[in-house]
Amino acid sequence: MIERRKLRRRRLRYYLDVFDARTGRPFGRLGDISTAGLLLLTGEPVPPNRDHELEVRWQTDEDEPTRLRFRARSCWCRRDLNPDYYAAGFSIQNLDAANAARLSLLIGQLAFDEVA
Repeated sequence: MIERRKLRRRRLRYYLDVFDARTGRPFGRLGDISTAGLLLLTGEPVPPNRDHELEVRWQTDEDEPTRLRFRARSCWCRRDLNPDYYAAGFSIQNLDAANAARLSLLIGQLAFDEVA
C-alpha cells in the first residue's frame, strides 16, 4: 500500500473508545492519530469513502472529561493482526477551531511515539 499521509500518526498510551456521535453507540477503539487522520480498530469492516460523525471521550486525573467530536471519512479497511478486529484508516474532515484545539490536547496528553 502506498503511503499517502502527510503527517505521521502518533500512538496513544491506551486505546480510547470512539463512538458514533449521532447514536452514541461504540464505533471502535482509537489505535493512532494525527491532526489529519486516525486508525480505528473495529469489530466489523468499515466500507471506504463514507463520512462518519465520531466522538472521542477521555479524562486525565486532574481534568474534567473532554469530548472531541468530528467528521471523518473512511479511506481503507483490512483485517487487523488480531483476526477478531479490523483496522480502518480515516481522514479527518473540516475540523473547527475548538475541536482542533481538543485534538491537539489529546495528542499532547496521551501520545507517546510516532507510528513507523
